[in-house]
Amino acid sequence: MLGSYRLVRLLSRTDMAEVYLATNEGRPDIPRRVALKRVLPTSEDFDGLTRLFQEEARISASLRHPSVVRVWTHEEVDDIHFMVMDYIDGPDLGRFLHAARKASHALDPRVVCFIGVQAASALAYVHGASGPRGAKLDLTHGDVSPSNLLISTDGSVRLCDFGVARTNSRLGESQGAFRGKCAYMSPEQVRREPIGPPSDLFSLGIVLFELATGVNPFARDSDRMTLRTIASGTTPDPLDYRPDLPIKLAGLIQRCLSRSPEFRPPSAQEIAEELATIGSSFGELTDGAGRTLSAGPLIATLKLLFSTQMKRRQKDGAPRSQGRSSSPTTDSSPPESAASLLASGSSAPKSPSDTPVPSPSLSRDSENASDSSP
Repeated sequence: MLGSYRLVRLLSRTDMAEVYLATNEGRPDIPRRVALKRVLPTSEDFDGLTRLFQEEARISASLRHPSVVRVWTHEEVDDIHFMVMDYIDGPDLGRFLHAARKASHALDPRVVCFIGVQAASALAYVHGASGPRGAKLDLTHGDVSPSNLLISTDGSVRLCDFGVARTNSRLGESQGAFRGKCAYMSPEQVRREPIGPPSDLFSLGIVLFELATGVNPFARDSDRMTLRTIASGTTPDPLDYRPDLPIKLAGLIQRCLSRSPEFRPPSAQEIAEELATIGSSFGELTDGAGRTLSAGPLIATLKLLFSTQMKRRQKDGAPRSQGRSSSPTTDSSPPESAASLLASGSSAPKSPSDTPVPSPSLSRDSENASDSSP
């Protein structure tokens, strides 16, 4: 037991923290099954990490949105700091993408748009969120990546992990040592410049690119090469990797990946609306207004890619290992500073033929593509 919570099993561990599936034994205001995240006492700079952890808990506890993982409380028991969060029964987007690549399954554009709408809507809320006293936080997530987007078996998608988030009181600080994941950083992050919401939009663009094509366009063989490609490479075209993508979807992704923030879409809300419009051209709406996309294609894809795990969970009557919490399984933060990583080395772009996957039959200029389920 840790306070009112019985630890069931370990879900994930990084160098700094670990997350458990837990049951709430004494708080009627908190769900019975939760995820519990705590700082490891063996972590280097434990006091510093504890302060960051408390800041993450403070920020997260003030956020209430259907597409953001809820943090219910932050507690301390016997000098152990922990936060209690929603438990999400399903894979993170990283595992989802890995399963799709392993199965050579190209994601239906409806699935790409649906996940993108949920992620962009979460960011739009975060960027406009206010604190308990009503003051706008001017919050930037700073680590938008597949491991921080959780997919529930009911088809909902939620953003999590605000450990790198920066509020208006911290936006002007130097980034110092890198935080976040190399292959999903914005050029501003790579250069250690102050970041704002446009940085999150660039990172979201990378996620959308990977959803649409199965390839991260900036990932290279080393952190140094990856960072150099983000900072100074050309803007990739999704159509070079998957020629049958709808042109409007490919164009939106490219705008998100503009090196200059002023050329990116003006807000996450605009990205969400544009993705909803593109997705609505395939049908699958839950209302008549064309603004709410159905989760049906995503749920069908989950059943296809994770059928064995889902059947086992139903048989056992308990969640299995694909269940996720609001913390990534691995910590991919590079240890070196931006200056040292960018000081040497060169980056030759990978060919667009990096393990392409078969694509469903969809016309490039057809936002009226077929309605076949994945």
